[in-house]
Amino acid sequence: MVPRSTARRSDPLRLFRILFADRAEAALEAVQAPEGRFHHDGQPALYAGLSPEAARASITRYRRPDDPPRVLVELLWSGPSLPEITDRVTRHRWDHDRMTGRVPPTWTLADRLRAEGHAGFLYPPRLRPDLRNAVLFSWRGVLQPGAVHPCPV
Repeated sequence: MVPRSTARRSDPLRLFRILFADRAEAALEAVQAPEGRFHHDGQPALYAGLSPEAARASITRYRRPDDPPRVLVELLWSGPSLPEITDRVTRHRWDHDRMTGRVPPTWTLADRLRAEGHAGFLYPPRLRPDLRNAVLFSWRGVLQPGAVHPCPV
């Protein structure tokens, strides 16, 4: 699997992150969970969509009827180009591997990209391969918060 690089951008890449409304100020903070699709053992990671629709698609399985209100926060990425990985491994159910004690291939992929010095990468959401998300490994100084919008999800 060879990463496809995104075109070099002269303007910032717009990303969208959905958070609980009371955490809108934390839009630039890493995820709170110690492990997820592309991070483990407390590695820093920030997940966002390349569109509001992609961001919504990615939180579908985590939503609960009694959840507090959420907001959609625009983020502006001015860092290096992010490789795009469209391999099937990006859509692998990592949590199933964790339940059986196996290391998910998504972790292996992310660890390799971290070791190669990538600041993150673009990938398709598991249930919506027509959309794109980003996972960022390092973003200090190259990610800025933008507008905050109500998010009916």
